Amino acid sequence: MRRRSEWPFLLKLAGHLAMGASLGTGLALVLLMMDTGRIIEMIVSSAQPRMTTLVFVGVLGSTCAVGATVTGLIFMLAEDDRT
Repeated sequence: MRRRSEWPFLLKLAGHLAMGASLGTGLALVLLMMDTGRIIEMIVSSAQPRMTTLVFVGVLGSTCAVGATVTGLIFMLAEDDRT
């Protein structure tokens, strides 16, 4: 019995991670540009505006990356069960 390689599975998972991270970072940057919730005012009034901006973009990007990875994992496992 041949053991199936897990590299393609991990590469697909890494693709979902990268896709989620880029979409989350893009969303954060769009929110900063549009400033609908007066996010810029809150960031500028903080003690360290540069660090606050980086944390905002990083947290939103990371959250979307984890969500996309978990969703991709669920879809790949469901697809694997069907075959």
